[in-house]
Amino acid sequence: MAPYSVGENGTGMDNRFKLVYRCPKCGAAVIWSLNNLRAGATSPTRCANSMTVSKIDWNPETAIFCRWAGMAKRERNGNVKLYHSDGITLLNPFYKALDNYSKRKK
Repeated sequence: MAPYSVGENGTGMDNRFKLVYRCPKCGAAVIWSLNNLRAGATSPTRCANSMTVSKIDWNPETAIFCRWAGMAKRERNGNVKLYHSDGITLLNPFYKALDNYSKRKK
């Protein structure tokens, strides 16, 4: 399966791994939402440590703030790709092992 090919429920590579995106500056998760189904539609993406992202368990003593922002863009085939703020450079996804695969019965 191609690196950016995503299967059912955002999984790839035989449903054993899931694509996740991390902030290139601090390593936190990337928060994004794109509701428009039109090809070429865009929306902003933010680091999970951004001041504009809501947090339930926020602790002022250990809080980290990151100002990284990017862009989500819908492709012609319906998939969504995440970009850096320049809108040209792709944000690299990482494969994360799913729990049902990493804790398989022996």
